[in-house]
Amino acid sequence: MSLRVIFMGMEGEFSAIPLERLMAAGVEVCAVVLPAMADGPAPAIRALAPPRRPAANLLVQTRAVQRNLTRIAWDERIPLYEVSRLRDPQALAALAAFNPDAILVACFPYILPQRLLDVPRHGCFNLHPSLLPALRGPAPLFWTFHEGCAPGVTVHRMSARADSGEIAAQRALVFPDGLGYGEAERLCARAGADLLVEVCRALEHGDLNLRPQDERQASAFPYPAREDFVVTPAWTVRRAFNFIRGVADFGGPVMIEVGGQRLAALDAATGASPDGADWLAVPCADGVLSVRVARG
Repeated sequence: MSLRVIFMGMEGEFSAIPLERLMAAGVEVCAVVLPAMADGPAPAIRALAPPRRPAANLLVQTRAVQRNLTRIAWDERIPLYEVSRLRDPQALAALAAFNPDAILVACFPYILPQRLLDVPRHGCFNLHPSLLPALRGPAPLFWTFHEGCAPGVTVHRMSARADSGEIAAQRALVFPDGLGYGEAERLCARAGADLLVEVCRALEHGDLNLRPQDERQASAFPYPAREDFVVTPAWTVRRAFNFIRGVADFGGPVMIEVGGQRLAALDAATGASPDGADWLAVPCADGVLSVRVARG
């Protein structure tokens, strides 16, 4: 595939899996861009060169570390950049110099300014883990579990308004009950990676079909606050079960209201309550859920 793209993302699997899939499909990734993570002032953009010799603590690496964008870029000799201010002329000039056909984004925390959206001849495309226009915003997978929505992924052409551009490709998914956040993210990343490849092929052949989002169906949610981790007796058993299991490792803790108090929910189970003093039978809107709680 002759398409030249800049890929923008973060160090998790939701970025790494699509990047690897794009390269396997023959897409030419001319640069990888990460957000600046430094606490203090940082340059608008800087190149990240690989170390001349591996540090001792890098010799033994987990699978997650091996799959991050930094490692992929260094291993594949792709120019790697860290940006802190995309509106800065220096950052815009550095990225425009690659003359990309498209910019592809997967889990990048900065909003792209219009001047950057105008750089690639085919535009910029974002991978979003929801069935847009539902669940716009920075944490759609969390809200998929919270709201009990149908899961899915969307690739949309980016516009000045976040998550509102025309849909290029979309796929509904099925999450098994009790699925954890990490595996849900991987399912979305794999499906989304395939969609990005489809979009790239369509761009190359000049037959990409875009459709506008239906604003009547749109919903948007902010990054979750502490109160958003609370499960109340008004929830159904299935919704409460999937939320507790789904976001346990998102950054909780999940709290559940039981008898007028809130307890930290560590796990949940349907059916007969497991043995153990920490498991409680918690009334829900349509039945009873077994929840393992933190006591004391």
